[in-house]
Amino acid sequence: MIIFIYQLTLAIILFLLVNWIGKHSFSIGYVEMSIFQKEEESPAFNYVFRILSPTVYIIIISTILYKFSLDNLVKDIYRVVVYYVAFRLLFNLASNRFLLINWARQTITDAAIIIFAYLVYSKVIITKQNLMPDFNAFAEELWIIIAIFIYQVLNRIKLSSSASIKRKENYIDKRFVKFKSKYHSIITKKIQDKKLIAVVYSIMIYEDFNRPKIIRLVENIYQRIGSKPRSLGVMQVISNKFINDYESVIMAVEKINDHYCKVPEIIKEARISYGYDSENLNEKLENWEIEREILADYNPDDKYINEVSRIIIIISAKLNYEDLEYSFKCTE
Repeated sequence: MIIFIYQLTLAIILFLLVNWIGKHSFSIGYVEMSIFQKEEESPAFNYVFRILSPTVYIIIISTILYKFSLDNLVKDIYRVVVYYVAFRLLFNLASNRFLLINWARQTITDAAIIIFAYLVYSKVIITKQNLMPDFNAFAEELWIIIAIFIYQVLNRIKLSSSASIKRKENYIDKRFVKFKSKYHSIITKKIQDKKLIAVVYSIMIYEDFNRPKIIRLVENIYQRIGSKPRSLGVMQVISNKFINDYESVIMAVEKINDHYCKVPEIIKEARISYGYDSENLNEKLENWEIEREILADYNPDDKYINEVSRIIIIISAKLNYEDLEYSFKCTE
């Protein structure tokens, strides 16, 4: 049991480490899971990164353990990779992200991760062979050059985006149907402007994607034992006391509606500060600038605003609101 807990802990650390490295590797091709990832660039890097990183991890851990004469902890260390794959699978299922995953490709990738880790363990790690390659052999250097060449060629391939787009649209549709059945009465009780209803659902879908139920449960536990204000509920509303998903929706709807009623005046003041002349000061407000102001008040991050705006287009179409203008029907 102790060995299992030790290996599971290493697997969870690996999961967090891979995610952290991945998020900081966009410049070299890493693809982060997103609702709107249209095409996969640098596929070679992503496959190599996903398949090799767990094995590199257990090699480094094993080297450290051997260094401190903890050989018994190296035995069956390949299981760390198995637990890592299983933990990531469970996390994606618990996060409601299974609709976004290409399961055929994921199954092949996971199998390759485990097989490669086991082969390295059984042929190299467990026998205490030198983990660094011998570059004195010309043939080995030649194969390294060939491998780099193939990698660079494959890394320029862009995979088709149609299947990925379909999965993302299916994910948004499923989440919308679920949230509409649960929260529609709460939303429409306070908000009458139809376009704003689409905004609320879009924020909800995006917040739920970034903070799935399993993460919110952890946040709830922290909130119950602490007093620090934190983002809670499906709408990720800042609160210094525990709130559930329904309460977060009520609070978010109130916040969004209150700010929405002030948007015309806020945009007018912004135009004055930008030096608009009197003739253009009162020109018609565009939907995009209204939406941007609403979303910026909820979360000013540019990526957040852009991705939620794209969800608004989809949700507006599902509600048959795509041709509507914001009417500024505000309720007290």
